[in-house]
Amino acid sequence: MFFVGQKVVCIYDGAWGHTVEGGAYVTINENCPVFNQVYTISFILTDPKNDICFHLEEIFTTNVYGYNSSAFRPVVEKGTEAGMEILTKILKTGKISKEKKIKEDV
Repeated sequence: MFFVGQKVVCIYDGAWGHTVEGGAYVTINENCPVFNQVYTISFILTDPKNDICFHLEEIFTTNVYGYNSSAFRPVVEKGTEAGMEILTKILKTGKISKEKKIKEDV
């Protein structure tokens, strides 16, 4: 699930574009997200196909629907998920056990 203000990383490494009236696909070369770069969601909406899309604070686009969410994934800050998992176990069991270190990238 995505939310406004969330940091996301671009996982799409292809040409950006959209379908115009008549069915032609138009490639966009300017102001597009870059593979493996981090962005901030500024607005969330759905397109006519009911796909979740959003606008990004760092990139201005004239495309009404912005960018499809399938081209991004949430940024996971190192240690956050592992830390919460450990805290949850402590609260449930009252015990602390050794945990494997989880290494996550951006």
